Amino acid sequence: MKKILLNLLLLFFLISCGGIKKDPEVVKYIIDKVNTDIEMVIPRGEIDTSRSNALMLREMQLAKNIKVEVTDVLSNKEYIELYAKKLEELEAKSPGSYSPLSPEEIKERSKDPNIVYYKYVITADIVNLDEDLKRLHPKMKDFNTILSTKAELFTILSDENISNLKYETVEGFGYFRYNTETKQVDYTNTVFGISKNFQGYLEIGPFLEARGHEKYNFNTPLEE
Repeated sequence: MKKILLNLLLLFFLISCGGIKKDPEVVKYIIDKVNTDIEMVIPRGEIDTSRSNALMLREMQLAKNIKVEVTDVLSNKEYIELYAKKLEELEAKSPGSYSPLSPEEIKERSKDPNIVYYKYVITADIVNLDEDLKRLHPKMKDFNTILSTKAELFTILSDENISNLKYETVEGFGYFRYNTETKQVDYTNTVFGISKNFQGYLEIGPFLEARGHEKYNFNTPLEE
């Protein structure tokens, strides 16, 4: 009788927990991989201010309190369903901008039981230049004033001014594709993510940049 009750309790526990269990080794691999890639993209030492992306490199350099966490694991079917739904939403917003998989392709991709997807989340404190960019925006009228504006931004982001910088906490996420049979793990191309559409290795840099450049540049009409 006790054995039956024990088995029932175990069954109840498994049902109530549900979902796929995270493999600790895979979790460690993903966290180590993302942290390593972050280390690779953040520049060390002095930045050449003549580079076209120098400001963005400096902003990445100033990011702090970066934390990586694996928060969930999805079955192949669950992930593909979310993927298809997201593609539909994006296509509805901007027709022709995306190439959604056909229903047949989606169905075929969701069949492999050996594929699971690990969701990872990155949080970081990044420089908040919103007020500075808003103030400098009137100077960004043409290419002739861009250099002076850039120089002023570098002064704002200088080591001497670090104590005066404002920061904001941002979060981004992506997925790793894991084959439980072959043990292969790698970033997957996704349409998910927030904060600069963070999706993987190539997006780590932009994720750590200050926000606001797209709102305040020389192409943006000046506010009345």
